[in-house]
Amino acid sequence: GSPPELATCDLAAEPALAAAMAMLTPAQRAAVILRYHLDRSVDETAALLGKRPGTVRALTSRGIGRLREALGPDFMEVRDERPAP
Repeated sequence: GSPPELATCDLAAEPALAAAMAMLTPAQRAAVILRYHLDRSVDETAALLGKRPGTVRALTSRGIGRLREALGPDFMEVRDERPAP
């Protein structure tokens, strides 16, 4: 199942984003939501999803790439890694 945190992600206010997110695989969608909506680290996301950190980075990168294809290149400026707090 999905981590409980994903249930708090409400995209209804952003219909274009919701439609684009629906095009992602479930794993890509979970990784993108955890990393960028819920601000989880790669390691936290990996633990929540039961995946390796490298897999989370790949899922996130591919998911963001698909979102940019659907919503345009200026949709979001993100980096694969966030600086340590």
